[in-house]
Amino acid sequence: KDSLQVALAHLFFNLTGILIWYPVPFMRHVPLEAARRLGKLTRVWRGFPIVYIAVMFFLIPLLLLGLSSLFDDGSKGFTVLGSFLTIPLFLVIIYTVYWCRYKDGQQKCANCMAEREKKRVVIKELPEDM
Repeated sequence: KDSLQVALAHLFFNLTGILIWYPVPFMRHVPLEAARRLGKLTRVWRGFPIVYIAVMFFLIPLLLLGLSSLFDDGSKGFTVLGSFLTIPLFLVIIYTVYWCRYKDGQQKCANCMAEREKKRVVIKELPEDM
């Protein structure tokens, strides 16, 4: 029974993805462009995939799961705490978007990743007897 539930969840997840991305022609390019950008970022800094996986598959889900559990508990104190934590989180997201779009944040991140990759290459190419 549990395996059937997992199989159906995967099936409906994939069908939903097809219904979102496939019917409208310009929407088909969104995942392709995202994959190209991730590939370019990996080319700039080899550590990017590890950070991306840690943030997207562990940090953000744990943060959202923790916030949702504060609201599901039924206690007024936890609901207020969840509200007080959600507001700064929302403001941080807004500021991050602003920083990336209007404060040249994307270029700053790209420069930081390029510097990290240069340092990694220099350290790797140091002689063994130093």
